[in-house]
Formats: sequence, structure tokens, C-alpha cells
Amino acid sequence: VHGLPKGDKADAIVRDLTELGATLIAFATTEHAVVTLDARRAEARGERWRRIADEAARQCGRGDAPVVSAVRSWSDALLAAQAHAGALTRAFVLYERAAVPLAPALAEAVEVGAPLAFAAGPEGGLSAAE
Repeated sequence: VHGLPKGDKADAIVRDLTELGATLIAFATTEHAVVTLDARRAEARGERWRRIADEAARQCGRGDAPVVSAVRSWSDALLAAQAHAGALTRAFVLYERAAVPLAPALAEAVEVGAPLAFAAGPEGGLSAAE
């Protein structure tokens, strides 16, 4: 789950996450997001991101592209990711005010090959409530 970024940064995020093996990419609106999309623009962007994921999957030799979900609220995107990933997934929020660095948290909590889920905010970061 990623907070909706400005400009064409979402294109690069989709491409990179596809190459890293993501199975779901969900963009979400957040309190500090700079970008707001109406329904028509959100649908057009979603189609564009699905095409980018398909192309990136072909280019890196993946047999399947990740699911690119529609832009939704932060809480709805987290719920969709949880439903997609299942209960055994370890989830991490990449938060600029985190008290625990990511590397030690990953080393302690994750077995090799275990499914992972990550959530990251947009340029404005995440609010404390998010």
C-alpha cells in the first residue's frame, strides 16, 4: 500500500514493485497527500498502472503481473491488502517517525520466504492516525 504520490512517481513505483515480486499494489489517499484524483482520473491512472505492471512483468520474466487495485482510502487499501495477503503475512509501515529501524525489525520477525506487506506514505508522509 502506498500513499498516492505526485507526478509520475507512481509509474516508477509500479514498475519497481513488479520487478521485486509484489503480488498486490494499492495506492491510497492519505491526509497529507498532495494529489487528489476524481473518479475518472483515478480509473485512467489505474488502467495505466496495470499496463505498466504487465509490461514490467514481461520484461523481468515474471509469469504474472501483480494486481493493481483502484485508488481508495488508506484504511480501505490496508483492508484490501490484508484480504489479499492473508493472516500469515508480516506487515510493516514505513514511517518517518518510527522508533524501530526496519532492518532489525525484518531480521527479528521474518523467516526466509515468508510473505511480507509494506505500507508507505506519500511525499507528505503519514499522519499519526494513519
